[in-house]
Amino acid sequence: MSTNKAILVYVWIGKKLPKWSHRAIEISKKTSKAEIHFILSRQCKIKVTGINYHYLEDFYKEPSQIFPNGYGLNKNFSNGFWLKTTERFFVLEQFMEKYGFSEIFHAELDNIVFNLKELRPKLNNIGEGCFVPRDSEERAVASLVFINKIDALRAITHYFSQGDYLAAHNDMQILGNLILTNDLFFPLPTESNAHMSNISSRNRMVSVKQANGVFDAAAIGQFLFSYDPNVVANLLIKNRFLNEKLKFDFDTVTFTINIRNSIANFTLKDSNHKLNIYNIHVHSKLFNLIDNAEKLEKIVNTINKGGSSVLKINIFNFVLLNIRSLIGRFYRKLFH
Repeated sequence: MSTNKAILVYVWIGKKLPKWSHRAIEISKKTSKAEIHFILSRQCKIKVTGINYHYLEDFYKEPSQIFPNGYGLNKNFSNGFWLKTTERFFVLEQFMEKYGFSEIFHAELDNIVFNLKELRPKLNNIGEGCFVPRDSEERAVASLVFINKIDALRAITHYFSQGDYLAAHNDMQILGNLILTNDLFFPLPTESNAHMSNISSRNRMVSVKQANGVFDAAAIGQFLFSYDPNVVANLLIKNRFLNEKLKFDFDTVTFTINIRNSIANFTLKDSNHKLNIYNIHVHSKLFNLIDNAEKLEKIVNTINKGGSSVLKINIFNFVLLNIRSLIGRFYRKLFH
């Protein structure tokens, strides 16, 4: 299917959607300037209107194996999280084949996506394959990807059957390895490339200048809106969290984010140069907070002044995770 529209595809593999997902999609409906398609199970309940739904039961055949023996992270972690992040590429491949799409954007559900209509021709002019944010030498993060050649998806889904492959235990490592070895994969610039407007195309790196902006693998969303409250035993969830892969000083820029007007950018203080932010990876899942214009403005203004904000009082997880930790320490002392 050929179209002049930007097509944004979300995938959810599971029987139940998280509560925050509805608001996340509603926000990206406002900001993405794209036609949204959502792939999910018929068992999932969702009330978002104005988007296209496709059901796994109608076209998807699960692979017999995603990772061979000896590869893959904990398969039982968080209801199979590490398997599902890789399995989504099998879903996307079959989706494009079934419905005839020649190109799609794909975003993880906890991302706010901006201005894909503007971005699409820029990437199409660069090449064909899979474009993915890369925040370190060894990994790329599929927070927002652009696929305009289905062979790139086949390279992902057949990664472990191609003979001499580099070791990989999750989708981030698979994508990072393919960037190094396969000409169909193009790394997109993150905040750490913001000062390198003329970066070379070595290893097919898309420059900040070519994209007229940057992509958030993980660090921008964590700095602005913090980490996932469900996995930390902290009482107060504050922003200004610094990702371990970060190679950039966020205090050298001024952020502008406006959901209603589909605006996300930062301005480099030393040059007054403005760069688009095409996605914000909201690990904290605090979409209700972000969708409140007054609260969002206050958070961003505080960040720009060098301050931090308490985004959530995390009482339930603070109690639960600390109790689990105490019980674990008790058992270790008891039986060792």
